[in-house]
Amino acid sequence: MSPSLQPPKKDFFVSYTKTDRNWAEWIAWYLENEGYTCILQKWDFRPGGNFVLDMQEATQAERTIAVLSPDYLNATFPQSEWTAAFVQDPTSKDRKLIPVRVRECKPEGLLAAIGYIDLVGRDPQKALEALLQGIRPNRAKPTSAPAFPGGGAPSTPHSTSDSSTPPPFPGSPLASKPVETFIVYDREDETFRTELEKHLQPLEREGQVRLWHIGKLKAGDEIQPEVNKHLHKAKLFLLLVSVHFINSSDCQMLAEHAMQCHNANDARVVPILLSSCYWEGSSFSKLTMNPQSRGHAKPIDQWTNKNSVYLNIINEIRSILPKP
Repeated sequence: MSPSLQPPKKDFFVSYTKTDRNWAEWIAWYLENEGYTCILQKWDFRPGGNFVLDMQEATQAERTIAVLSPDYLNATFPQSEWTAAFVQDPTSKDRKLIPVRVRECKPEGLLAAIGYIDLVGRDPQKALEALLQGIRPNRAKPTSAPAFPGGGAPSTPHSTSDSSTPPPFPGSPLASKPVETFIVYDREDETFRTELEKHLQPLEREGQVRLWHIGKLKAGDEIQPEVNKHLHKAKLFLLLVSVHFINSSDCQMLAEHAMQCHNANDARVVPILLSSCYWEGSSFSKLTMNPQSRGHAKPIDQWTNKNSVYLNIINEIRSILPKP
């Protein structure tokens, strides 16, 4: 039996002082625009929440970005934030702590031994390129050929960096980009999932959606990192609801995550009822359950014409996709 899934961790916790809040928001916004996930006190620590528990969750992010400035280095509280990342990776092998210098300052002590991304004195475009290049795991080799050092005519670039194009405004749908779709289901309902996926194939071929589910894991894949990667990218969640789904702790955890994204307007959730079960008390109970018959949810296994009911579900999904 495979181990139970754990709630996905965010990619980055952005640690900063209030004087550098604008820098922190700029960094987090552009990272999320690139598909990463971030925890930022200004955005995620909400009134009525428990600050200690929120901070505990924040320091469990995969990596911590320390927004370096004289104020940050002189403040007491941020030290506990970046040291939490440092103790998890004291040799910096996994780059758990990534300092980003936004104002002139000289890191000392433990921070002095860690290389930082330097945004000081750069224009917005060059700063963005430096940020994205610095947080990526691969080498920092440029995508364009460098100019010939001996002078003369500049070399012709062989390719251009994606980061040279200004990012779009967040939330604006890109019709040419498939909607990342995560299908949440229990393996006992594999037959239903297979049939639904067959009917979704035309949408995938047309480039409207890109489907992923746990059944796509290949031999040798690490389960948790792969699930997390696709959870963070998903903009549409299809919940295949049955008694197996309701009784699965993994499905419930994934559904909770999906609803958090839905409530934050970061994704859409479409619940699909496969067979009769009690789902009214679930996290998604306020959403319209598909398929519908005379204004009420009717499980797929109670329909005589299965192709017709799957077509109805596909049409519902198509209605919420960005128009090409």
